[in-house]
Amino acid sequence: RAFGGRIDLPDLEHWRAKTIRDAMSLMLTAIADSDYGAPLAFNEPLFVTLSTSQYCPVGCANCYSNSSKDAPDDSGDRFLSNAREVAASRTPIVAILGGEPFLHPDLIEGVNLLTRAGKSVSIATNWKVTGDQLRKIDDRASVTLLLALWGDKSKHDAMRGRGSYDRIEANARTARACGMKTSLLIVLSEADTALMDEAEALLERGDF
Repeated sequence: RAFGGRIDLPDLEHWRAKTIRDAMSLMLTAIADSDYGAPLAFNEPLFVTLSTSQYCPVGCANCYSNSSKDAPDDSGDRFLSNAREVAASRTPIVAILGGEPFLHPDLIEGVNLLTRAGKSVSIATNWKVTGDQLRKIDDRASVTLLLALWGDKSKHDAMRGRGSYDRIEANARTARACGMKTSLLIVLSEADTALMDEAEALLERGDF
């Protein structure tokens, strides 16, 4: 079946040596510093999420990030400074969320800061991503697009905005053409187990 071999585990094939060293260093330090039988106490996180801003014009009905259609106010923008802080840490895995990340003017600079520091980066998007944007990412093998699926085309678009389902497929094709990996984020509930069939159909079309 299409899910065979596609479960989204860390993509070690594309992890840089520094990514692996930092991950191992954090885990070994946590093991050494934690009491036997107690939860591991990490002095730096293994995984960090960065928000570009709260600005997003899509207006998903099920938005989980308190995004707004209002024009962005850059006066308190800390995305780049936060990216620099994470780049200087040993945290190996970073997810960039929004608002809508691809509408932030400093997204690519922030991503390049992180990948140059050896981070494995994922970017969640519900926007139409272009090849020109993706080709500005220096180390595309270390970056994954996260594309969320909430149902078949009608159900998904009802929650995520008209055209959102088509953008999933278009973004997957664009990323693949640019040598980037995509991951399908499946939001599953007991009320809609047929979503797995829809996700499998997307995977079988070969864009992921």
